[in-house]
Amino acid sequence: MADDEDQKQEYVWESLEVKEGADAAETGKYVKSAGPGKATYANGDVFVGAFNEAGQKHGPSCTYTWSTADGANGFVPEGGYGEEATPPVVKYEGGFENGAKSGLGQMWYPNGDRYHGLWANGKKNGDGTFYYANGDIYSGNWADDVRSGAGTYVNGKDRSQLVGEWENGSIATGKWVFEDGTSFHGQFKNNKPIGKGV
Repeated sequence: MADDEDQKQEYVWESLEVKEGADAAETGKYVKSAGPGKATYANGDVFVGAFNEAGQKHGPSCTYTWSTADGANGFVPEGGYGEEATPPVVKYEGGFENGAKSGLGQMWYPNGDRYHGLWANGKKNGDGTFYYANGDIYSGNWADDVRSGAGTYVNGKDRSQLVGEWENGSIATGKWVFEDGTSFHGQFKNNKPIGKGV
């Protein structure tokens, strides 16, 4: 679900504005002009937003929706979702800069996870909250799609919290607070306490 995946696909572009003196909006197999537009990709993915002079997705309020049709994307199960199943909503709403997710945005993933927060260069960067399909929540800082810096992870089952500094996706120092109010304060490795702590 990287930003550059759609760059390799053929698409049909249509401008969302009619230029002065024209009877209809421009369309084509490539972006013909900067401004608001829509791209419909061969696999059924759809982008609605704005494009820059280089033909890249670029603007603060854009939507990219991944197709859930059989064979359209790697996350779609073989044979599709079937008539009885409701396909997931898989989309990104937010900013793009020079073709990559940037600024404030929200992403719905095929497994039911959702992220709302800051992006840079197509990756989660800065403050954001990730809602896992299993009920867990991480709210804090991200660096290149990895939990990094100050953050809090809440376990959806037992409501315990890991609060502290994160490195490479795992808590390094901080506290583990349980629902009954007891806690461990100290160092962690692989999200588990090490040493005696406090």
